Amino acid sequence: MKLPLRSLLAVSVLLACAACASTGKDAPDAPKGGDAKAAPKGDDPDEEADKLRKKERELECAKMELEIAKLGAAADEREADTSVKDATLKLEAARKDQGNFLDLDKPTQVAGGVGTVPGRPGQGGGGGGGVDVPLPPPLLPPQPPSSPTTP
Repeated sequence: MKLPLRSLLAVSVLLACAACASTGKDAPDAPKGGDAKAAPKGDDPDEEADKLRKKERELECAKMELEIAKLGAAADEREADTSVKDATLKLEAARKDQGNFLDLDKPTQVAGGVGTVPGRPGQGGGGGGGVDVPLPPPLLPPQPPSSPTTP
């Protein structure tokens, strides 16, 4: 989903930039003040109309660029929300696995007793039954020898 959304965004930005760039080269320079009143009075009505169309087109381009920026920000926000949700799900799964280990596996390992190992199908009474196998001793650090204390 990332690639089509980003490619759509890139194409729309490219089209907007190309549209805005094409108007700047062909049109005559506008007065720096931006007022139609600041222009010399000798301009004919066609030049005034062209300047007005150019300004309207620049406004449309700016609006398109703003819309593109809004869409890009919304896409980034959705991506961030998705990443947070994924991380939350992974954290919950890890906590669940840790809880299962602490509740089930660790007491069995610490007890060092006899555990049940699943049997193979076809062995002893219809398969699926467990076979009692002694578990290896737990890996605990060696205890210092205790000396008998005599009072």
